[in-house]
Amino acid sequence: MRLQSAAQAKFGRAGGMKGKGHIIKSEERTKAMTEREVINGKPYAGNSHVRFDEGEVASATPRRGSILYKNRQTFHRIAFAIMGALSTAQTLLGGNEWHVNNTALVAAQDAEPDTSTGWHLINSCKITFYDAKLNMMYWAKGSPSGEKGPQTVTLNAGEDYFVSGDRRFTTNGAGYIFPGSSLTIGDEFTSGILYIRGREQTYTNLVMRKGSLTHAMSRSSTDSVALYYNLYGSATVKSPKSDPFSVDSSDKNLWMTWSGKLIGDEEVGLSICPYSWNSGVLVSIVNAAEYYGDIVVTSGFVNVGRTFGAGLGVEGPIPGTVRIKGGSIIKPYSPTSVADLGELHMDAGTEMRFVYDSAAMTGGLIRVSNALTLPEKVIVHALSGVKNDGWNPPISKTGEEVRSPFLVGPPNVRIDPKIFELVPDPTYEPRNSNDYRPQRVHFETETDPDTGRDTVYAVIEPIVTTVKGQDVSAYSETKAIAEGSALTNAMFWSDGRVPHSNAHYVINHVILTPVINNLEYEFPGKSLLVYAGRLYVYGSGARYSIPDFRLSQQLCQWRSGGVTICGGKMHVCGTETGMCATGNRTLTVESEILGVGDLTLAGLGNGNTSDGRGYFNLKGFNTNWYGGISVVAPNNSDVDDWSKDYLTINLYDGRNLGGALREFDYDALTLGRYCMLQARTNATLDASVNRGIFLGHERGARIAVDEGYTLDCNWPITFNGPLYKVSAGTLALGGGVKFYDGTAVSDTLPEDPSKRLLVVTNGTLKALAHDCVNGLTVALANDEGANTSLALDFAEEDGDLKRYGFYNVKTDTPFEAEKPINIQLNGVDGDKLREWKEFKQGLVTVKTSAADTLKMDDLISFKKSSASGNPVMRLVREDNPEGVTTYSAYYKFVGTQIILR
Repeated sequence: MRLQSAAQAKFGRAGGMKGKGHIIKSEERTKAMTEREVINGKPYAGNSHVRFDEGEVASATPRRGSILYKNRQTFHRIAFAIMGALSTAQTLLGGNEWHVNNTALVAAQDAEPDTSTGWHLINSCKITFYDAKLNMMYWAKGSPSGEKGPQTVTLNAGEDYFVSGDRRFTTNGAGYIFPGSSLTIGDEFTSGILYIRGREQTYTNLVMRKGSLTHAMSRSSTDSVALYYNLYGSATVKSPKSDPFSVDSSDKNLWMTWSGKLIGDEEVGLSICPYSWNSGVLVSIVNAAEYYGDIVVTSGFVNVGRTFGAGLGVEGPIPGTVRIKGGSIIKPYSPTSVADLGELHMDAGTEMRFVYDSAAMTGGLIRVSNALTLPEKVIVHALSGVKNDGWNPPISKTGEEVRSPFLVGPPNVRIDPKIFELVPDPTYEPRNSNDYRPQRVHFETETDPDTGRDTVYAVIEPIVTTVKGQDVSAYSETKAIAEGSALTNAMFWSDGRVPHSNAHYVINHVILTPVINNLEYEFPGKSLLVYAGRLYVYGSGARYSIPDFRLSQQLCQWRSGGVTICGGKMHVCGTETGMCATGNRTLTVESEILGVGDLTLAGLGNGNTSDGRGYFNLKGFNTNWYGGISVVAPNNSDVDDWSKDYLTINLYDGRNLGGALREFDYDALTLGRYCMLQARTNATLDASVNRGIFLGHERGARIAVDEGYTLDCNWPITFNGPLYKVSAGTLALGGGVKFYDGTAVSDTLPEDPSKRLLVVTNGTLKALAHDCVNGLTVALANDEGANTSLALDFAEEDGDLKRYGFYNVKTDTPFEAEKPINIQLNGVDGDKLREWKEFKQGLVTVKTSAADTLKMDDLISFKKSSASGNPVMRLVREDNPEGVTTYSAYYKFVGTQIILR
């Protein structure tokens, strides 16, 4: 019988068969198995691939026999008993010889019958290459009981050698070839260390049982990265996943290529793990088609740009599982390599490298067949693909975009290209020297309709010229503005030309757009970076279309009506990025906002003047922007006057305010003193984006909803001052309430009542969650003709909202005293009422003491909704023993009335 399969097939302990494969009848002669052949792990039934395993499992990967395993355990017990009685070796051979330190001799070894006569090396063995000699001391062949063997000039060819008992075998010099048949590192119980000092090493059969392989060759003073070390021959991993064999380095930036064959079954594990202080330890594996176990790449180092802790380069197939832990990277071995992985799992903070040869126009590819796990953000560093993975970013030499496949996922696994974030070397980022080169790589995904596999493409943009703004720092703002528009004045640019196509532009001072009303201007360059200073946009009704607008400093609307930025994407890429609107005018951004930078929306007024009032429209679906927004009015006086110096951010869609964050941010939107969020249409702030609203000033802020519209605010609101709900629309609250005490956010009620005050000056306050106002004092301005109310939706299913309504039991002052409390229940279903006969909906729940103090029985005005049929509707008060009172709407259907007139 012959077993053939793409995946490794094996017979289970119960005799069942696992894995994908086909059983094919064979006409080969079936060979009888003898006890000797079983012990020696020989093939049976004419099958050169299937053997008995120590776990009594047959596999496509060669394993030892279970009988052999039991014999080995017995041997070890005897060997270790003998070892305890051994004397300490005092022999130290000096000069150009193999060294043996004066510590305990070692006899621990892999005691399999077919290797029991191997040569067992003594503690801290070393090789030197000062001349042709190579002397050593070893236990005599077949004498692990303590008898010393003779000295020899060379290791014996064709013999098996073992290093264990926490001993170290050290090699020096380039081009070392281990002369024995095999070298086994570690045994069942103790570790061994292979300590390599040499650029190229060859081991015919290296067996890694327990311990480590450490590269100890220091790089030269002229190398930023050590030259590639090469390991040749065949290496078999025998260490379990629970205690993987470790490959590491004693120095920084040591890169090795494992050119020999790597073998291992599904149960084994290999760890690429540098010492904790190291960075840049990279192991490339290029011949692992017979490795089915785990490879774990791990490091305590944190990725910063091009630096990393540990890395794995791959060429060809690794049918096992690769796990990339924090501080580590994975990359194709070269710009022409295809890394075929069975499984790939990446943790947060890991990195994937895009290796591309700009001259040959080829890029390496990672392809995953069975399972793929990616973090919420995949850091990508682009390399040129030259020797030692040079850090120059890849370019397109054709002047056109180049799409290079970068990652292929398993079937039916969707990959979002937006999670890939290019992190260039700092040399190619904006710097104080104004040496700016824009990122030239972005990512796109295509799905193959036949295979269902996603391919992520690295799209290399054509290289273009960078034009810098002239240094006019000696100019005052007035003079800079008087000089005219930098977009139409060649004197502002380093190339002496007005902006033109196929160039990137960098602004490092104050510049001005054309002062033309209703202007439709399309920026001809590839990108425009406001790196320092300000860009003033002018012209009432002007629209400036910029394909790639990168904002690191200030964008200001000034002395004109509404101005719009449109026609491309705006990247928020600075730490002090802001936009200004002033003079009661509007700045609109229709472009999609990207990036991770925070954005401050501010005014430019002076004290108590109306110049500071401004309006902002962010109209893009900014789901790939992960920064926060702070709205900061310029008012610096102590006068409480809502007619002075406030800023408004207009909301058209919840996505205008940014994408989903990994962790909750309570001040993702900060409304400063007298600032306002105004919903201009129906909009929803979804709780799943992990964003919150923070009232950033003790004077409070406002939320407005235009008449006829509803803002569903599921973002939790943190109070640091009063919140005023204004305008005639509906503010529906679905998030919990938090409070800020000057140092931290908590559920503790502040002593200052103004810091837990919600004032409804107009329109409707609606509950989407029962505890949305718990702890607040709700003040309904129901005097002087004001029309305010509380509202809930008719709830068909039981739940806290149906049971309690507005639940507010943390405070003794849930409502402002002596103001009517209008309550309405929306969407009453007459058919349901007729079906149920009776229905009760909670409206308001407060402390019983608060209900009595406020005389809420008289203050509550329940607005009865019309419904078909003839329900009897009334307000019901229920006091429970815990000191809580609930006011509910009670419906009772009594049939149809016929009135004769």
